[in-house]
Amino acid sequence: MIDSDEPMYGEKPDGEILMTKITWARSIAGFMVAAVLDGTANATAQDESRIAIYVGGVYSVQGSIAPTTQDPGYPRPGIGGSTFGVVAGAAIALSPIVDLGFELSDPARFEALQTTSGFLVSEIDNQHRDLIVSPLVHLHQRQRNSQGLRFEGVAGPSVIWENTLQRTAYGPAGSNGPYGPFFPAREITRTTVGLTGGVNVDFAVNHHLSVVPQARLHWISREEVPNGTFSALLGLDSFVFRAAIGIRASF
Repeated sequence: MIDSDEPMYGEKPDGEILMTKITWARSIAGFMVAAVLDGTANATAQDESRIAIYVGGVYSVQGSIAPTTQDPGYPRPGIGGSTFGVVAGAAIALSPIVDLGFELSDPARFEALQTTSGFLVSEIDNQHRDLIVSPLVHLHQRQRNSQGLRFEGVAGPSVIWENTLQRTAYGPAGSNGPYGPFFPAREITRTTVGLTGGVNVDFAVNHHLSVVPQARLHWISREEVPNGTFSALLGLDSFVFRAAIGIRASF
């Protein structure tokens, strides 16, 4: 028998075995801590509302574009106006500060008159509205302030359905009227795209309910005036401002 302090072939020294055990213990402890932290984060996320639904009333204002031509037969002025309507939307939380959702803004029609002069004298009654649907990204504070408020910024692309009911009455050539009766209305429709940006102020009523005033500025790609189409002759402004207030339910 050979007595020796050297380890036999294939065996590890006691110190190396001890260090290996310590390394494994640290690894296991690290995984346990990570698992606990991950579980806590998931539990916290589950306690937060993930889905929100919003409905409210909206007030819409839009201006008009004056025609650049001096042609007396060109309808003038451009049409613009204000009206009330409804707004609705929904969003899902992607992170503590980012939500993704959509919004539908549907105002009633506003009425605006145009006239032509010269050889073809007419008065044109327009009843117009822009239905706007927007997928929006919501960026907001992680937590509400001490008054239960949370501020949000929203932005995204939009699809817009322009719709105008137009009636025309004619007068004697070269005159300023009087005009005859209006002919039956025709419908002028156009689908276009745009951009939407704005802010929300979320006032918490309780854990699942809040009151949310909001403001939106919409940019709409309108028909170019030289195009000569019926939509271009309306003289619609590209910018539309809408203010709303409604109720948000979170689940």
